[in-house]
Amino acid sequence: MKVGIVGLGRMGAAMSQRLRQQGFDVVGWDHKADATRALGAEGLQIAANARDVAARSDVVISIITEDHGVRRIFNAPDGFLAGDVSGKLFIEMSTLQPMTGRELAPLVEILCTKGGVMCQLARTASYRNNNPNHQAYVRDIAAEIQKFGANTLKTQLLRSGKGVPYEQIVRDVAGRVGVKSGEKSTREIEREIVTKLLMEAYETMSPEQKRELLLSLKIRDHKLLLAPGGVETARLAIQHSGFAVFKGSVIVANAAAQQLLGHGLSLATNAALTKGIAVFAGPVGLVFAALLGGNALAAPARRVTVPIVLQVAAIRAVHEYHHETAWEQIVKLMRRYKWAIGIAVALVAWLLFHFHAFR
Repeated sequence: MKVGIVGLGRMGAAMSQRLRQQGFDVVGWDHKADATRALGAEGLQIAANARDVAARSDVVISIITEDHGVRRIFNAPDGFLAGDVSGKLFIEMSTLQPMTGRELAPLVEILCTKGGVMCQLARTASYRNNNPNHQAYVRDIAAEIQKFGANTLKTQLLRSGKGVPYEQIVRDVAGRVGVKSGEKSTREIEREIVTKLLMEAYETMSPEQKRELLLSLKIRDHKLLLAPGGVETARLAIQHSGFAVFKGSVIVANAAAQQLLGHGLSLATNAALTKGIAVFAGPVGLVFAALLGGNALAAPARRVTVPIVLQVAAIRAVHEYHHETAWEQIVKLMRRYKWAIGIAVALVAWLLFHFHAFR
């Protein structure tokens, strides 16, 4: 049996050493290069990323110190869900807050209520024993999503065989909603799907609703706010604003949940991301309803995978919003206050010039 460990801190390192002493074949990975180098020198096999750990292991143990790290190792383009996890055992030993289970709740509800008789998740022992502690059986959630993504007779009727990687599911959804995926990353495709649905809703809004949406997304373009008409201008403004993409993902996922499940999302996150999202559930929800009713999503499996991708995009958006780098925050502030910064720089330059001129 091959054991994988993600998180090689004090506990992870000790576990990897103990397991190797007991004769187990162990592969590990940590985002800190120093930790992996030190253990690699001692004989631990080092993987390239979390996805690689899962691919090379029968049992995967994750020991992460906080919720956002757990989201990253599961949802990132090189995370667990990017590969095939069917038949693998995941043991979650991370330090988690309740919000992680709360964020997984919409995924479970969509699978169990909209997957119909094809969904096997509710029949698993891990679901019956742990629900609503969803992080305890996240491996089964991932496997169920991947089998719906495969959309074959074997996976749909028999729920056997292997599913497909999450990246493939996202690319299929993109094609169905009219987004070209090309060579883009999973994260980029998710963002384009969200932006397209948001812009389709934007076209149907009144000028006042458009202005309200732009203000909610913290779009500061005064010309656009005074005449909120052009869809292309609004789309570009959203794509160039990190916060707008984050909140847009939450707005679309909330509207989809409202339309599909009869209630919105319950996210334990910064109020800036959730404030006012219910206001836009109507226009965005109508776009989502039209999408579900169209021929592009005729296959029952896609009525599950499309809302699933929107929910994962929202989870990723919440994670990235809380983990922006200091440099990204500085750049945002510079863009927001560019005129004030320009005036201040000009004033300092003027003072320096006159100081040297009259010395």
